[in-house]
Amino acid sequence: MKIRNIVLLIFMVLFLFLTGCGGDDEPPFDINAAYTAAAETIGAQLTLQALEQPPATPTFTLPPATPTPTNTLVAHTATYTPTTASAPPALPTFSQCDVADFIDDITIPDGTEMAPGTVFTKTWKIKNIGTCTWNANYRIIFYFGEPMSIGQSFPLTTEEIENGEFLNVSINMTAPLAAGEYFSHWRTPG
Repeated sequence: MKIRNIVLLIFMVLFLFLTGCGGDDEPPFDINAAYTAAAETIGAQLTLQALEQPPATPTFTLPPATPTPTNTLVAHTATYTPTTASAPPALPTFSQCDVADFIDDITIPDGTEMAPGTVFTKTWKIKNIGTCTWNANYRIIFYFGEPMSIGQSFPLTTEEIENGEFLNVSINMTAPLAAGEYFSHWRTPG
């Protein structure tokens, strides 16, 4: 029995020796692999969080509505030679309150020829088609072209002009001294 115990002891020692010194199936620790795994885990967690949140609903902001331009007071007074044309300034925005409609040239129709330096009175017939009543605070102003007058802004009326009423507006003007073709554009409320 002693031999058997010795053989058994030798097998046990040999078995312990072989298992203790046996090959290790795990590769050595790689720090870069650990960083990569951590980054992939964080990326996966962020993706899951993003998928759990409801998608953002897009919002749209419409630009302010631009009213349709209406007929406004415009006078064309022409004589001889052309001058350097300038582009008209950008139109201001309109309200439904202050709107005028050009009805007719009472004096000096468009295209009228006259001698240089001629003094004349230009009169337009306009109609209040806005929702506000015109009063002494309203003005007719030079818009672009050749002003042909001493001032560039004049009272539109001294009385109250309600929606639907007509008004004749007059401005004293002088034709330019140089022969040419000239335009004088004026604006009323709006």
